[in-house]
Amino acid sequence: MYKLSRVAYLSVVSYVGFSVLYTTRTIFSSIYPTVASSHGPSVNNPIRIAKETWEKDRSVTKLDYRISDDRLLDSHLAQPLDILNASLPTMTEASRSISSDDILFSKAFSTSMRPSHVVPYFYKASGPFAEDEVTITSIITSDRLDVFSRLVERYQGPISVTFHVKNDTMVPKILDSLQKIYTASEHMRRYVDIHLVLDSFDRQFNTWRNIARLFARTDFVMMLDIDFYLCTDFRTTLRDNAWLRQKLEEGLSAFVVPAFEYTNPREEKVYSTFPQTKSELLPLINTGTIDMFHASWKPGHNNTNYAKFYSAIPGDIYKITEYQSAYEPYIIFKKAGPPCYVRRKIRRLWWQ
Repeated sequence: MYKLSRVAYLSVVSYVGFSVLYTTRTIFSSIYPTVASSHGPSVNNPIRIAKETWEKDRSVTKLDYRISDDRLLDSHLAQPLDILNASLPTMTEASRSISSDDILFSKAFSTSMRPSHVVPYFYKASGPFAEDEVTITSIITSDRLDVFSRLVERYQGPISVTFHVKNDTMVPKILDSLQKIYTASEHMRRYVDIHLVLDSFDRQFNTWRNIARLFARTDFVMMLDIDFYLCTDFRTTLRDNAWLRQKLEEGLSAFVVPAFEYTNPREEKVYSTFPQTKSELLPLINTGTIDMFHASWKPGHNNTNYAKFYSAIPGDIYKITEYQSAYEPYIIFKKAGPPCYVRRKIRRLWWQ
């Protein structure tokens, strides 16, 4: 009798256990049907493109996603583009069917304000880009398009930017302006990937920067504000300096690029006269014509140790030994290396 009772007890426990597992699987499948049948993003979408620059074994991919049911965006595409229409879902949307791409976006930008409508590669550069190139990553808004064009013409290299538009503004007019600027410039069409973000938020700078970095298509990236003018050819330095290259490839070092500004804002408009070498820069520093960038807010760039830079031989590289939380240098680093844009210390910083 005891044995029969024990068998009956085990049978009931087993039935309950299998029932719970089956019910859980059924509920999960009904809420997340696309997740249940997929173990990651399609091999042919921007998430995969972004992921590939974190991996050594790359494969050639072709994007085959287009914006659907969105005449506003589609009408402003200069040419047929392969893009993904992705949104950052809100918590109230958890009961709807969501794709694995939605989940990846929500995890990657979990601390961002939502919802945001993100369109990677709204405009996609024709390229091609070498894997070991440096992609400038930045953010732009509609009032900075003219300055952005100057950077594109000067750099003539890969650029990945997030273009933010508040959806309570004149979106069609803004996208018209973007289209005109993009299609009018050969260098813009060849070098620039533009990722569109539509939402109602004013300031999500770190989120926008992370989007630009995520979808950069080369192994190395440079964080830079678009209104800077590049006076030196740092790409040649990276290519010719084996030690510097090795440090970048290790992914544990970031190299700081000097940032300066004229003390008289009127002189900044004549960028063709900007100093191109350190020997041209130092006399202007000594006369007070040029100073470190944002000298009025020293915590932002002071850790760079400008005094040491001024006394160093041109081309010398030295280690930054101090760090404070307000330090925000313009850096070159491996895309798969340091963490994304948060207030966190990077292991090594070097001045060049």
